[in-house]
Amino acid sequence: MMYAFLIIIAVLSFLLICGIFRLWKKSNRSRLYASSPLMSDKDGGGGRPELQCIETDWPTTIETPDGNMDAVTINFSNVGAFIRCLNPLPIGAILSLKIHMPDKDIIDTKAKVVWTNVNVPVDRVVNRGMGVVFIKDNSKGAC
Repeated sequence: MMYAFLIIIAVLSFLLICGIFRLWKKSNRSRLYASSPLMSDKDGGGGRPELQCIETDWPTTIETPDGNMDAVTINFSNVGAFIRCLNPLPIGAILSLKIHMPDKDIIDTKAKVVWTNVNVPVDRVVNRGMGVVFIKDNSKGAC
């Protein structure tokens, strides 16, 4: 009888610790999203944006000071994209992109490289490339 009581206490303690850890993890995640410069704040309440990623296969031209590179946008969202290319640019590089969507106008935008998988061994990479965030072009003036 005493062993059953101790087992019940141990299980309840374990569940309590797991619950506290989940709450702590959730609060840290919400702080991270609230402080991110990429997060939109449409309603003024902060928190996570409505981020919709779509899988694509759109031909893309990367314009660099050294010339143009052919690439493919394989993942696209309202804040950034994953660009598949043989020679990803270094993190921090600013580039011009022309993304050719089927049956639509070309998306002509600027982006900044925020990560690459250039240092990952070839046998572990499914798609060689880089993650970019889109940069707002404020040179055209305010609306």
